[in-house]
Amino acid sequence: MIRRAAIVSLATLLPPVLELLIFRIWLRFGIGLRLGLPGFVDFDLMFPALFSFVALGVLLYQQRPVEPEIQWPAVTINILLAFTFAALCFEFRPLELSLGATAIRALWVANLVAMTMSAFFLFIPISYLLRHPLRWLVIPSALIASTIVMVKHLYVAVWPWFGVASVQGVCQTLQSLQGGTVCSWNSPYYFAIKHQQIKVLFGPPCSGTDGLLLFLIGFCTFLALDSKGLSRTRTFFVFILGIGYALLLNIARVVSIFLLSQAVNNYYGDNQIGMNILVGFFHLHAGWILYAVGWSAFFWALYASKGLLALPVHSPLAQSANNR
Repeated sequence: MIRRAAIVSLATLLPPVLELLIFRIWLRFGIGLRLGLPGFVDFDLMFPALFSFVALGVLLYQQRPVEPEIQWPAVTINILLAFTFAALCFEFRPLELSLGATAIRALWVANLVAMTMSAFFLFIPISYLLRHPLRWLVIPSALIASTIVMVKHLYVAVWPWFGVASVQGVCQTLQSLQGGTVCSWNSPYYFAIKHQQIKVLFGPPCSGTDGLLLFLIGFCTFLALDSKGLSRTRTFFVFILGIGYALLLNIARVVSIFLLSQAVNNYYGDNQIGMNILVGFFHLHAGWILYAVGWSAFFWALYASKGLLALPVHSPLAQSANNR
């Protein structure tokens, strides 16, 4: 059932992804219109949104299965919104002069959001979501999708304890794997890691705040789904375990990217290629692949392990475990 749920989720996700991709290419290479969103770019949402949407779709489908079918009213609305959005983009600069920058940008964002939301319901009726008993899961799903945006406002506060622990773990791991690794503080907020051809600065943006937020959101969601599944003692134990697990995931993410970049350097004999991969992996948030696998495994083990947790028979998560 999980495989079918994932397939249905991806099929539902495909229309908005294709629509956004087509418009992005047209805006950049067709009419040369480049508009940024405040505080983040669309690449910040790519991996988190994919992970959160598939997780949401799986949970909804397992309790109430649905099969994709073309929803012609939604198709009509989406086409109208897409043409309106295209017209706004094509006439954006003239409209900006006549309506003002604030008004046209607000209209542009509103049209983009409406078009994207309508694309989610081209194959699944909106009534399926509105009448689903777990429809409230849209809220934690949206929070997970916007994790990268929230991180940019939180990582400085998390750095003194979680970030410092991460960088110490990264340094100790690399030193145990490679004796030539040298670590030193360049400032209170930046830690230098050097080994042969590679030298990087580890700072607050690399502290793993996104993984920590994933756990906190997922943990609260888990408790809401199964409020009677954990005693207070086990709740505290799982919370501490999750914080430690988030730390280990971040250490594994940084160490794997560091070692991969070094291996690329050695293979091509070019120090810059490895650095580009290292920086590119961080900025493209490829660590989300590790987060997706790691946190899925964590919460699956949490409700599937009878030794740790006994779920109520009526629980959505218990039904999910029984459908494996």
